[in-house]
Amino acid sequence: MSVTNAAIEEHGKPDAEKTDVEAARQLGIPDHANRLMEEMGIGEDMPPGQALMASSAVFVLMNVTAKTDLPKQMMGDLEL
Repeated sequence: MSVTNAAIEEHGKPDAEKTDVEAARQLGIPDHANRLMEEMGIGEDMPPGQALMASSAVFVLMNVTAKTDLPKQMMGDLEL
């Protein structure tokens, strides 16, 4: 969560609050992340370390997308 909170602190939307385990539970993030991981096949045939890294990346991505403007800024930086 420290990576997510650092991104929120640096690039957060005006009303964005730092995240914690309880906030993740209230938003249903563990359930949504589990469903996404099942759909993607993450963890089924992966070694534990790889599954941990993939699930952690999903968690950070979900929080950074919801609480910051970083994805929008990154897309704006692309010259398409």
